[in-house]
Amino acid sequence: MIRKIFSLAILLVGLVSCAQTSAPESSSGQGGGNASQVTPVTATSTSTESSTASNSESTVDESLTPEELDRLMPSFQNQIAVWVNEPAPEQEQDAQDFAEDWATVDSEVALFVGKWQGTNQEVAIYPSNKRGQACILHFQTIEEESAEAEATDPDAERETKLAFSVGTVSENTLVTDQQQTIFRQDKHLGIVSDTEKGLGINAYRLSAPVDVEPPPLTEWENGSQVTRSLGHAGCLSDLGL
Repeated sequence: MIRKIFSLAILLVGLVSCAQTSAPESSSGQGGGNASQVTPVTATSTSTESSTASNSESTVDESLTPEELDRLMPSFQNQIAVWVNEPAPEQEQDAQDFAEDWATVDSEVALFVGKWQGTNQEVAIYPSNKRGQACILHFQTIEEESAEAEATDPDAERETKLAFSVGTVSENTLVTDQQQTIFRQDKHLGIVSDTEKGLGINAYRLSAPVDVEPPPLTEWENGSQVTRSLGHAGCLSDLGL
């Protein structure tokens, strides 16, 4: 089942790339060949409370153009190239099996569910009981504080911060309420963020499955708030699997 889903995603991407051939070439040059491998994405910003609202309520309605995507793709490809010669994560197949099971409930969201490992970052994407919606937990290492702790204690745990967002499926991407758009390319995830410095992209690779329900988040200062948000988004109960 999961192979059929990925085949369908690849077919859709191929159709999009055909439509893009008539668009002007990117000024970035070398990135043009990669843009056709992913679905064009849309940067969207909404508040957490309105995360289930329709895209028409977005406060950002400008689509990411092929030229902008071209400029981002070399960075994405360079990031995933680091993992080419590394062995696959031990639980990668388990993650794909979980996604295959979830595809019987919500095939669009199934493309994204799982734990995704990046550089000093991890993203865990959980399904929701609201079709076409997912909850995203973002764990990021706080480099400065971690470096200070390791200087005095090499065995000290690295400091991380927790962020939460809700994603809604739109044209084979997840558009979040935190000005991010997520696409999948094979076993990798790309997250495009609209920041004060402009558009940026981070790459992640599929590493492990998620539990049907997120774990307790008591070790983080904002854990209680995030847990309430998970419940509000339908990611804590009645998932139907």
